[in-house]
Amino acid sequence: MTAPIAPRILEQAATWLAQLHSGEASDADRAACARWREQMPNTRAPGPAPKR
Repeated sequence: MTAPIAPRILEQAATWLAQLHSGEASDADRAACARWREQMPNTRAPGPAPKR
């Protein structure tokens, strides 16, 4: 069983998801999200961040 994800992490993930799917995300935004994901053990999912 996995540990619950902290609310702060869920909020950050939701913010990244909205930004990346807004149609306005830059390459810098995608790179920043990738760096954030690498720092968060509960956010490592298969595959790269979405591209525009």
